[in-house]
Amino acid sequence: MVALKTLVALSGGVDSSTAAYLLKEEGAVPEAVFMRHPFQPTLDRDETERFWGGSSAAKNIPLYAAGGESAPHASFWTPDRFLLPRDAADAFRVAQALDIPFLLFDAEPIFRRVVDRWAEEYLAGRTPNPCVLCNRILKFGALLDLARDRGCGRFATGHYIRRTVCAEWRLSGVGRLPEWLVGEPDDAPVLLRGNSEKDQSYVLYGVARERLSAVVFPLAGLTKPQVRQIAADARIPVAQKGESQDLCFVPADETPFDFLRRLVGPIETAGNFVSREGEVLGAHRGYEKYTIGQRKGLGIGFGERTFVQKIVPLRKEVVLGTRDDLARSTVYAAEANWIAPVPIGTPFRTDVKIRYRSPAASASVTAEADGTVTARLDEPRFGIAPGQSLVCYWKNRLIGGGIIAEKRE
Repeated sequence: MVALKTLVALSGGVDSSTAAYLLKEEGAVPEAVFMRHPFQPTLDRDETERFWGGSSAAKNIPLYAAGGESAPHASFWTPDRFLLPRDAADAFRVAQALDIPFLLFDAEPIFRRVVDRWAEEYLAGRTPNPCVLCNRILKFGALLDLARDRGCGRFATGHYIRRTVCAEWRLSGVGRLPEWLVGEPDDAPVLLRGNSEKDQSYVLYGVARERLSAVVFPLAGLTKPQVRQIAADARIPVAQKGESQDLCFVPADETPFDFLRRLVGPIETAGNFVSREGEVLGAHRGYEKYTIGQRKGLGIGFGERTFVQKIVPLRKEVVLGTRDDLARSTVYAAEANWIAPVPIGTPFRTDVKIRYRSPAASASVTAEADGTVTARLDEPRFGIAPGQSLVCYWKNRLIGGGIIAEKRE
């Protein structure tokens, strides 16, 4: 059997490093690629020079640069191009330990789109999840394109999610299928929730379905402790490395809001807390610091449990109310992406999640041809925040979803 050449996204953390190790153990031929962007902590000049001089392999690291939406262009990395990210140095050491080729991908122009969108959403009074866009246009966009350009038959990441095909999924004991899931091709890709608390299916719903056929997830079915044990047993250099931050572009010594202010420059966002009736309740220091459903950290006491209900950027107002005021039975979304063949214009039954760490809730969902979605929940949920994602599941299968939006008039 011919070993399958596989490009693996190597972040320098234990998850992706273990994914690369497992690929090699199964007989694949992995190549590692590290995605560089300008917001990563870097080695200083002296450390970079020591890295450059300490290994002959370091002098021959292929560098692929993304030029907007165009195909990547290859050259070689040198310290005068940019200082090496600290995580890239870790990823390089892992690639050396596994004896696999190592590439750098300079994602700056595309990654800036992710960060700019995140900033725009916060300033518009919404609560964005940048991982959704990054996965769609970068990890399973530009990096998957790079895999194809390099002749790799597969692209792998360290996400905790399972991928199979329809034929295998139907035989796995899922029971009777709803009518809208009947008739899929046997080889159509299916994404299933991970088997642990690290399930990352929520942030992968936006990946185009046609891109999933070449994707593999070596950590499917594993838990984080199991991954760490595998890494330790294999003596992978980053086996004990700590968890990465939720927002990889925000420096560890900054809050997301300090970073936002530094990114966008001087901007006045301070205003008033107001009641649902418009009564001024006090002053706040910036509406971007708050999200729907927030209770703690308001910076002011109200004598009763008070929650953020709405953010009104044009008036710089943060609307407050009770927990009962937060209850919603209908959720609207836009920019939908479906990785299962859902009916258009006809309600169908699924479970939905409104945040990454929220439990799923039963709902009747209607998808429209214009990419909008309406979910009518069986029971009200609290803290539904525009900018987050409405993600749909049938049992443990990821169906798709969209960006939560305000009610359409």
